[in-house]
Amino acid sequence: MQAVGFFSLPIIAESVGNGPALNVSCGFNGVNVDHLKKKYTTPIPVKVGDAISIHLFFENAIESSPDLGKYSLELFYQDILDNRYCQRIGIELKYDPDRGDVICVESGGEQYRVDSKGYTIE
Repeated sequence: MQAVGFFSLPIIAESVGNGPALNVSCGFNGVNVDHLKKKYTTPIPVKVGDAISIHLFFENAIESSPDLGKYSLELFYQDILDNRYCQRIGIELKYDPDRGDVICVESGGEQYRVDSKGYTIE
């Protein structure tokens, strides 16, 4: 048996709009995953000022881990007028040889409107 470390990524998302965020659903998928194969949480409502906690765990936090790579954290939600949005944050998990550990690098975020199937509205 071999002891292997793990990597933990805690995230807190807060509803800061003028009204509740309805049907909030979160997904953490590889950037190259096909749109139809992405996985998301069951939708929940979030009141103004309330927060949701997301905690991601990765096993094998080592240099050759298959979990290393680029991901997209997406939060889908809608307002009381049925406008739908997505907030996406790019995240890269990579091995830092100086630390001997996996690190998380955020590559910025964006918010945009989507239709009922999650496709961008232009």
